[in-house]
Amino acid sequence: MEKSAGVNVTNDSISVKGAVNRDGHGLSVEHVQTRGSGRTTTVAGQANIFKNEKAEMNASAYHTRNRTHDQFGGGMDISTATGHSAGSANLYSSPDGKLNVAATANAMRHTSGPFRDTFKAYFNPNDVKLLSVNSKSLDQCQPETDEGQANQAKSLRHLVLDAIVSNWSELPLYRQLRRRQDRNYILTQLDTQLPLQLLSSHIRDDYFWRRCYEVRWRMAPFQARGRERHWINIYMERHVQEFIENMQTGDYEQDGNVQAALDICASYINQLEINRLQPAPPGSESNDHIPLDYLLSNLPDLRRLRLSYSSKTAGINYQIGCNQITARDILLLAKGLSQCHELRKFCLHNTKLLAYQLRFLAHSLDKGCHHLKELSMLHCAVGDAGIRCFLETCGKESFATLTVLDLTNNRITEEGAYTLSRTLVHVPLVRLVLRLNPIQSDGAAAIFHTLQTMPIKELDLASCSITESITKLFMMLICQQKTLLVIDLSNNDLGQDFGKHLLKIINCNKMLEDMDLRNTGLSLDMRRKFQEILLKNCERKKHQAAKKEKREKFNAMIKL
Repeated sequence: MEKSAGVNVTNDSISVKGAVNRDGHGLSVEHVQTRGSGRTTTVAGQANIFKNEKAEMNASAYHTRNRTHDQFGGGMDISTATGHSAGSANLYSSPDGKLNVAATANAMRHTSGPFRDTFKAYFNPNDVKLLSVNSKSLDQCQPETDEGQANQAKSLRHLVLDAIVSNWSELPLYRQLRRRQDRNYILTQLDTQLPLQLLSSHIRDDYFWRRCYEVRWRMAPFQARGRERHWINIYMERHVQEFIENMQTGDYEQDGNVQAALDICASYINQLEINRLQPAPPGSESNDHIPLDYLLSNLPDLRRLRLSYSSKTAGINYQIGCNQITARDILLLAKGLSQCHELRKFCLHNTKLLAYQLRFLAHSLDKGCHHLKELSMLHCAVGDAGIRCFLETCGKESFATLTVLDLTNNRITEEGAYTLSRTLVHVPLVRLVLRLNPIQSDGAAAIFHTLQTMPIKELDLASCSITESITKLFMMLICQQKTLLVIDLSNNDLGQDFGKHLLKIINCNKMLEDMDLRNTGLSLDMRRKFQEILLKNCERKKHQAAKKEKREKFNAMIKL
């Protein structure tokens, strides 16, 4: 048995205390007299109810009395050898045993005195009233949420999760949390400005990366998202786009910032859109832009690339030729494209291309991009010479998978259209766009002759300086072509006679679904008649498709 007693005297108080302890049991009495406050007497007892190697149970009680309060209480404590106890829990332990994350709880109730309702208020948010400010109650100004009012005390679990969020950069706990609700809480509270490498290595959740995208690019439109597109891919693609577009030519470091960005983002890049490149600084010997060979060569899953060498924000760095692609630029671009073996769509726009540069571009696309389906060169001023150099590099088996060719606004005349028509015979094109090129009627005639043996579905010859002399060849195309669905001949001087001849033979074609004849000299009534005929074609095809589907279902039922 252990006995102890003592007296403590200070300027403001005198206390006398005595205690007895034996085998985990104990009893203590303390009397304190404080100047100006009176006397306080406290009696406390402790008993060990159960104890072995695996667990221990203790009970305690106390009674405190003075001139204003008469309090009493008790409790029971259960603890185990694994670190858990009543009122505490071991949340996480590292394998080496050097780190433990635990949660503890404590509650106290005053049965008398001014604080007797504190415990109750924590569990009854309706009893908690906020103060009034400027004659207005904060309870009225603050909207209610599903979790109760904002001044309700957080649960122990939320306090622990808040601590995890606050220290996430040093200890990134996410997958270690077993409950899905806990992980969701982390995703909603985690700072989106943390290092990108840290976030990408631990979190893949779509909700979190969409939240990061919205916070960083609030005014920017969302990129197109397919069924298999994850938000982490969209975020990384936009991050790399911003990184490339804002990089000055003097800041390019292949083994430095470029490699660091590739290490984090390369595995997530499927689509890349670069709408501008920074010009070379004034006084430079050349107008070379940042090299793209190393970047493109290290994007193994790149399937879609949209690129422009234009400088939209040149500012004081503007100089003649800064919007043109140089010889070094085209060589490095061709080198990078030759390593993009998974590329499906390539678009180069608003970049002036010289004839010799088309040779390098055609060779790299033909030899490196074996799955290329869509090729677009928009507003590049290629010209007839550029088309000739591009096609001379290609053979009969080149671009065997190409289905879409878009050459909008490239100064192609009837000569370039004739050169193009001879090569298109070997390409399985489904969509051909030559709008804003002055190919005139002779160039259109060459294209129409080639389309007779092609599986073309969409043809765009808007604003191509075509006249009514093409009427006979176009009528032959309408009667003989059985795969064409959409034709655009808008902004061409075709005349009323063209419309009258077309109205006579349009019913021969049952496949055509849409024809744009705006600003062609045809009257509005005539264009409405064409629209009604084509609408009947669409309805007929829908009806036939429905009948075919029912027939297939019936045959499948018979087989079963």
